Amino acid sequence: MTGYAGAQRWIAECGQFMLKRLALAACLALPLAAAETGTHWAGPGDFAQLRNLGYQYAVVSLGSGEAEWKTVFDAADVAGIRLIAGVYPPPYTLSNGAWTISATGQRFLRYAAGRASTVKAVFGFNEPYWTNPFTGSTSYCGNLSASELRGLRTAIRGVWAEAKVYHDIGTPSVWAPGGTLRKQYGCIGDKYADQTGVADYVGIWVYPFDKNGQYTKANALSLLSIETAYAREQMKAEPVILGQSFLCPNCGEATRFPTVAELQDWNCALRGLKPESISWYVWQQDIYADYLSRHPTHWNATGPAACPGAVVPQLKAGVAGAGLTENLSAPGALLSLYGSDFSQQTAATGGYPLPRTLGETVVLINGVAAPLYFVSPGQINVQVPWESGTGEFFLQVRRSGAVSNALMLKVEGVYPSLFTYSYKSIELAAALNAATNSVITTDSPLPTNGIVSLYASGLGSLSGANPASGIPFAEAGTISRTLSVKVGGALASVLYAGAAPGFAGVYQVNARMPEGLGPGNYAVWIEIGGRASNGGILAVR
Repeated sequence: MTGYAGAQRWIAECGQFMLKRLALAACLALPLAAAETGTHWAGPGDFAQLRNLGYQYAVVSLGSGEAEWKTVFDAADVAGIRLIAGVYPPPYTLSNGAWTISATGQRFLRYAAGRASTVKAVFGFNEPYWTNPFTGSTSYCGNLSASELRGLRTAIRGVWAEAKVYHDIGTPSVWAPGGTLRKQYGCIGDKYADQTGVADYVGIWVYPFDKNGQYTKANALSLLSIETAYAREQMKAEPVILGQSFLCPNCGEATRFPTVAELQDWNCALRGLKPESISWYVWQQDIYADYLSRHPTHWNATGPAACPGAVVPQLKAGVAGAGLTENLSAPGALLSLYGSDFSQQTAATGGYPLPRTLGETVVLINGVAAPLYFVSPGQINVQVPWESGTGEFFLQVRRSGAVSNALMLKVEGVYPSLFTYSYKSIELAAALNAATNSVITTDSPLPTNGIVSLYASGLGSLSGANPASGIPFAEAGTISRTLSVKVGGALASVLYAGAAPGFAGVYQVNARMPEGLGPGNYAVWIEIGGRASNGGILAVR
C-alpha cells in the first residue's frame, strides 16, 4: 500500500485541481454574512426542534461529568447545531488577580477542544459586571473588572489555545467612562475604561417593551445600535443580541407576552443591526411566569426566513453521481448537491469532525442533519451519514428557517463514484503515481507497468468498523466487497481497495496496470456490487 501522504498533498492542492465531487473551490471560503440564530438554555431534547426552525446554535449549561458532555455534544452533532457551552458551577476561581481553572474546568476545555467543530464558544459568566458570579451579589460599583475578565480569557486559552469566550454583559457601554452608570456611580472608577479582550462574543440586550406593555421599538433599537457598535469597536468582540421575549411580572418590564406580529417585527429589526447572531431568550426557564416553548407559533417568527426578502433554497433534479437523474448514493459517500439560494456566500469546513451546519445551511436526509464539507449559493458537498443505512430517503436543504423542495435519494450498499477533474479540456481521473506520489496528467503520465492510486466515494463498509459520520478514516482498512479496476476495458490488478486515511468518505484504490498495455489515454473506472462508476481519463506512457 502506497500513496497516502501523496493523497493528502493532492487533495490539498486547491489552486491546481478541481474535483467535481469534492469541490476544492471550497478553499476560497468566505465567512457567511447573515446573523446566526440561537437560543439560551436549550436541552438536548430541544435540538431537533431548533434545527427544524433553522437555528445554528444553543447556549447550554453543563454539569461536571463527561458522560453528560458527550450526550449533549452528540445530540448537537446529530441535529446540526453548535454550542456555546459552559460548566456550572463555574470551574474558575480568582485570587489576588490570578485565575485558577479547576480540574473539572480543564477536563471540559480539553474535551471541547477535541470537539471544536461543535463549539461556537465557551460560556463564561452571566452579567459579570453587575453580578458576582461566585456569591450572586450585585453591585453598581461593578464586580469583575474588565482586566480580570481579560485574565480569565487568557487562562482559558492557556488550556485551549483556540477557544472563543462568551459572556452575557447586557449594556457594556454604560459602565465605561462617559456611560450613564459611570456618571451616576463614581465608585465604578476605571474598571471598564478598557474593555478590549474581555471576550470574543458579548451578549447584549435591551428589552423592547416597557412596564406598561408598550412596544418601544425605536428607543430599544437606538440603544442596541450603540451597544452593537461598542462591542465591535471598543471591545473588539462580536455582539450577540439576546432577543428577549417573555412575560416577567417582577422584572420592572412588560407583564404581557409579545404578539406573533410584534415578535416577528422585533426579530427583523434586530437583524437590521447586523449583529453576529441573535440568541432568543428564554427557552424553558422556570424562573419566568411563561416562556416561548408554550407558544410554538411564536418560534416561526424568530428566524431570518420570517423577514421580508427571505429566500427559499431550491434543489435541482439531480445530485452528483454517474447518473445525475438517478439520485443514488451509499452510506458514508460524498454528494454534491446543485441548486440555488443554498447560502449567502461560500464556506468550507475548517477540519474534522465535519460540522452538520455551515453558517445558515443544513442538509437533511430524512430529517437527520448530514456532515458538510462545503456550502456555496449553488453547490453543497455533503457526506451521507453512515447511520442512515439503506433505503429511500427525502433530501432537503434548510437555509435559516426556509426549507427547499424535497428530492428522493436512494441509498444502496455501494454506489461507486470516481473523483475526476478537468485538465486541458480533458476529464482526468484524480490519480497519483503510487511510486512517486506525483499527480498523473497527460503531461506527467503513468508508466505502462506502473501502479495507480485512484480516489473514490461510495465503496461501502470496511471489513472492520466504519468511522462515525463526519469523522475521517483513521487508518488503512479494506472494503468488505470485491472491487475491480478497468483501464481501457482491460482488468488491472487491484493491490488495495479501502480507506484513504485522514479523509471522511474518501477511498483509495491502488492497482497495477494491465499487462501488455501500451502508451495512450485510457478510460478508467471501477466496478463493485454489480455497478460501474463514472469514468475518467488515465494517461499512460
